[in-house]
Amino acid sequence: MLLFGCHFSFISQALLVHTGAKFEVVVVSTQFDGVALVDRSRMVHDALGADVMGKIHALSIKAWTPAQYETKKSSLPANYKPAQ
Repeated sequence: MLLFGCHFSFISQALLVHTGAKFEVVVVSTQFDGVALVDRSRMVHDALGADVMGKIHALSIKAWTPAQYETKKSSLPANYKPAQ
């Protein structure tokens, strides 16, 4: 699955010795309009693919619509920079 018209950014990363990597990401897409949170997470997992997901120990996902991003972006860390 591809997520079109979105931006995807890593907020933080911690390497866990012998267990894989831990990531926190923000994904903003119009494709999330009207989609339940659990289904949004599935969309992100599918877009990343099994190979990538198999190397990640933990993934915290903020899957927002553009409108949600505008209202919630102030809650993100000060060093957050959205990628396009």
